[in-house]
Amino acid sequence: MKKLFASLFSLILLTACSTEPAINSQLFSDLNVAPNQTISSPFEIAGNAKGLMFFEGTFPIRLIDQDGKEIVVTHAEAQSDWMTEDFVPFIATMTFNAGSATSGILYFEQDNPSGNPEMLVPYEVPVTFFQ
Repeated sequence: MKKLFASLFSLILLTACSTEPAINSQLFSDLNVAPNQTISSPFEIAGNAKGLMFFEGTFPIRLIDQDGKEIVVTHAEAQSDWMTEDFVPFIATMTFNAGSATSGILYFEQDNPSGNPEMLVPYEVPVTFFQ
């Protein structure tokens, strides 16, 4: 029993001291966009994000084309109290012109006013564009 307790305690301690970021897909739920979904402008993005994604009630969402060129940046807005560790509903509207691009990535970013790259918690959803 002591050995089991010691092993469990060690596992909890290691987990608590880990510097690895959270699994990013666990930071969102009920997104209305699925991987490889076809989108067109304007596109409303909605779902739930963990409160740590927000700063002052918003976080950025970037749309990047298949060549890595940024098409547009918008901000998701919290629909309830964002100062929590729980999920917070959000909405954002993305108006864009994809030009000749056929696909891209929606890049959900933790709002990071410090600019510290270690604090970035990105989440990517590949999309295609309606032609």
